[in-house]
Amino acid sequence: MKATHHISFEELANNVTDVFNRVRAAHKAVVVESANGEKFLIKPLSAAKTHRRRSSKRTKADYEAFLAAAGSWHDVDTDELIKRIYTSRTISTRPPVDL
Repeated sequence: MKATHHISFEELANNVTDVFNRVRAAHKAVVVESANGEKFLIKPLSAAKTHRRRSSKRTKADYEAFLAAAGSWHDVDTDELIKRIYTSRTISTRPPVDL
């Protein structure tokens, strides 16, 4: 963020749209100073980060590793696995709190 610009509260009140447009266009913060000396900062928010796709190409080794993993859980009893998961969620691993 670059240097800030200081304006009075009256200037903000008279030109709200212009001040917001200046903040948005210049990507610079504006400090608004009230008559009693209080200061407020108006600044643009950073852009939301977007999810980036994998930039490198997948190799033959990547595909071979994927295919080798396929079916690796074929011998797991899924009903028993689900039962164990839900059972383990009811067990507290935290020590009791003494007040």
